[in-house]
Amino acid sequence: MKMEEGDVSPVLRDEDQWVRLRLDGVERERLQDFEARKEYIRNDVIFSRYRALWQEAYSSLRDKHGVAIDEPVAESFAADFVNPLQEEGEDDEPS
Repeated sequence: MKMEEGDVSPVLRDEDQWVRLRLDGVERERLQDFEARKEYIRNDVIFSRYRALWQEAYSSLRDKHGVAIDEPVAESFAADFVNPLQEEGEDDEPS
């Protein structure tokens, strides 16, 4: 269905409800100036390289010293982990 700004859709079914949509506005694609984003891009590249190097170092150390991760134990530990900085009753999921 193609809609123009200000159009109202026909009645639509969405799982357990009926809805109508109104298109209030259209945001056209925005291009950002490279110079304005250059620092963010640089930081992303540096972080990616940093993380890749650490993962490589961890992998190398595991291989060198015969360390293996027991996935079921690791998952159980992660599931039971309690964040000491989190308030009691606070959701784990961000809102």
